Amino acid sequence: MYPRLKEFRESLGLTQTEFGQSIGIAKSTYNNYEIGIRDPKSDFWIAIAQKYGVTIDYLMGYSNSRYQTKDNFQKAPSYSEEAMNLAYDYDNRIDDWGRRHLRNAADFEIERYESEQNRVKKKGEWYISKKSISQPEENVISLRLSVQPASAGTGTYLGPEEFETIFVKENNLTRRAAFAVPVSGNSMEPKFHDRDILLVEKSEAIDVGEIGIFTIDGEGYVKKLGNGELISLNSEYDPIGFNDTIRCNGRVIGILDPEWIAE
Repeated sequence: MYPRLKEFRESLGLTQTEFGQSIGIAKSTYNNYEIGIRDPKSDFWIAIAQKYGVTIDYLMGYSNSRYQTKDNFQKAPSYSEEAMNLAYDYDNRIDDWGRRHLRNAADFEIERYESEQNRVKKKGEWYISKKSISQPEENVISLRLSVQPASAGTGTYLGPEEFETIFVKENNLTRRAAFAVPVSGNSMEPKFHDRDILLVEKSEAIDVGEIGIFTIDGEGYVKKLGNGELISLNSEYDPIGFNDTIRCNGRVIGILDPEWIAE
């Protein structure tokens, strides 16, 4: 609800119908904005500001300064034409699902750009080290790498999910992968070895016989899915039974070749 909006309209001595007509919208639409049933778009606020010379901050309750003065004047930030087009599309040409998707994509790209991290191999263990990358080379994409490994043995405790961003060469496997995760242990030998980095396609369910990343009671595994059990490829390890607490985090689609990691 925007009480300032109602207060301003009434100070002009206008009804909702009259005020709506003055800025080119129907009474029902304006009423929904004033009482908070719908959230106005940016062009609504701009129309009032231009028509009556009032500040948008005042109308939205962010400022007590009703009209623009030298003391409260602030120069509008300079945005590119593409940024302005994107803002218009965000407000007028996509629905709430699209806005959430766009916001998530923007958040991911901001995190990728700000982290600018790359992975190196040192003393037999994978870890992330910060690396200055002003602009990824052509045919290079970003990929989320889990800081926590998936156990190829009897289980690895998983705390809160934590990922770092790396850059990898784009190919059929890296393009399909939703994230990558290191292997800990040897129960999936000879197919996967300790410290291999697995590429994982996002999937909440996989078929029996496929290899996936699973969580059971807070512990993470890389295993082949069986009928009511998780199976190791190494015969020295017994199957692990599971119940409804199991969660599939994705399907393993391959190994990340160290040569694919962008310098």
